[in-house]
Amino acid sequence: MNVQFLQQVSSFQGDVVWSKGRHLIRTGALAEHYQQDMVNPTFSLGTYSFANLRAFMDAYEKGCHQSRIDYAPMDTSIGFDRTLVTYLAKRANLK
Repeated sequence: MNVQFLQQVSSFQGDVVWSKGRHLIRTGALAEHYQQDMVNPTFSLGTYSFANLRAFMDAYEKGCHQSRIDYAPMDTSIGFDRTLVTYLAKRANLK
C-alpha cells in the first residue's frame, strides 16, 4: 500500500528587552507553522472489475480461502446474534 505521511513543524521566536533607568519593557513573539500531508492514492494497487456480483463473490471467497481466512456469508434477514451463534458452533465442530 502506498501511504505516505509527512509532518513539518517550523517555529520562530524572538524577544526584545529594553531598559532605561528603573523602566523595563519586555516583548516577544512566537510563530509556529504546522503542516501534515498524507498521500494515499486510491488506486495504488490497481483496479479490478468483475462481470457480475456472483463473479465478485466467488473471487472474494477464493481469495479468503487462499489466505486461510474464514469466509462466512450471511443472510441479513436473519438476526446477527443467531448468525454469530451458528458460525461459532460451526467453528467449534471443525476443531
